[in-house]
Amino acid sequence: MECDVPRSSLPVKRTFNHTIANMRNVQSIVDEVRKMWSTYSPVEAIHAAATSGLSLTGLPPSLLPDCYCCLYNLHRQSFDYADPGVTAVLGIDPGVFDLSTWYSMVHTDDLEGVKWKEQYVRDFLLGRVSPAHRSGYRISYVFRMISSDGKEKKILHLACALTDRDGEPSHLVCIHTDVSFLDIERYDRISFVGTSGAPSFYVQETFTDVQKPDDLPEISLREKEILIHLSRGLSSKQIASELNISMHTVDTHRRNLLRKTKTKNTLQLTALCVKNGIIL
Repeated sequence: MECDVPRSSLPVKRTFNHTIANMRNVQSIVDEVRKMWSTYSPVEAIHAAATSGLSLTGLPPSLLPDCYCCLYNLHRQSFDYADPGVTAVLGIDPGVFDLSTWYSMVHTDDLEGVKWKEQYVRDFLLGRVSPAHRSGYRISYVFRMISSDGKEKKILHLACALTDRDGEPSHLVCIHTDVSFLDIERYDRISFVGTSGAPSFYVQETFTDVQKPDDLPEISLREKEILIHLSRGLSSKQIASELNISMHTVDTHRRNLLRKTKTKNTLQLTALCVKNGIIL
């Protein structure tokens, strides 16, 4: 997809001086992020279907101060568009806005966390959400960035997926807002807000204090079936109907799973199992 990206009058040399030293340090993370999406190979024509009728050159600049929007192409694994608001927030020209530059400006302490959250987003959209509901989820988390003038900024990341008629995602529409004025001390949380009746999820401790795979208990095939249905937001009654078993059996499996994994509720249980690859 080709687009005319607006350019500001801000010199870009200073931006590169600020970020070039960090490029090598973040390249491995950028490669990992690209790899995680490269394993997803949807049918051809999704790109055209998802973006038909979308005029990038006609997208308006950010309407709110200290905010910018961008369009991330999951197939090319690059940004198709960044609006001029990126200059006000990060101090860089939208014409040089790419994945490596962006990650080089993420706070060093938050790099691994942002990478893990993106992995969680991928697993959530492709493994836990039905195609019909993928475009309806609003995903958000907070992390820190260092602007071109060296200032630390708290960034609220909001994203939703663009999908084709079969619900296959091809792009993420992202809005990044400077929320440095908020008193935020933790950056290890991520929320998935469902619309049109879809369940919402709020995950804490997304990348810390997670059990290692070697420490996880053995989970039976039936328990895994229950887990998959729980991760989709189904009730015990609905799961019982789907699997043709009693509600008592479903509740017994649920209790056993919570006990085995030492988790306190269904959300912690499914988050733990997604993180460790037991379910997607």
